[in-house]
Amino acid sequence: IYIYVEMRSSKIIDGVNISGKFDFVEQARVKDAKTTKVYSWIKGSSESRYMMQGSMYRMLNPDIIRDDYMDVMYIFTDWNEFKAKADPKSYPQKRAMTRTLKLLSIPETEKWVSQQLSRIKVATALPQEKLPLCTPDELWMDAPQWAFYKDKTKMTRATKLFDDEAEANRAHSTHG
Repeated sequence: IYIYVEMRSSKIIDGVNISGKFDFVEQARVKDAKTTKVYSWIKGSSESRYMMQGSMYRMLNPDIIRDDYMDVMYIFTDWNEFKAKADPKSYPQKRAMTRTLKLLSIPETEKWVSQQLSRIKVATALPQEKLPLCTPDELWMDAPQWAFYKDKTKMTRATKLFDDEAEANRAHSTHG
């Protein structure tokens, strides 16, 4: 059984040194540990970033990372046993859980890295006011939500969240 731990590697792409250090590789599969909030597990909000990170590790280490999948071991910093029992369908049932993600192929990863480097090179020549704005995904933003407060004088805790502003306004007008 071949096991590799915290190995740093690098590769020159488009004249730029790209490097990374994975946590763990076992049986040709990269495994990465993440300490995170339960919300990240429930929403899956970080999966695309984790998949890209794993894909880049494979691109940098094609001789030892040959599996098309990676395992992400989530270690929850805010896990609650009571919430796990109350919501067994969506709430993680253990303080640490693993999710398997499909990696991009090495050529797809190299193309993605090349595109990112090209964007950066173009942006370095631009004045501050011409720089492109970050996307909501790059800022780790979720879609906006509107809160309904049963007691409008306190507004300390929302009793319901709405994904649609019109729906939220209807709820506020009905409950006056």
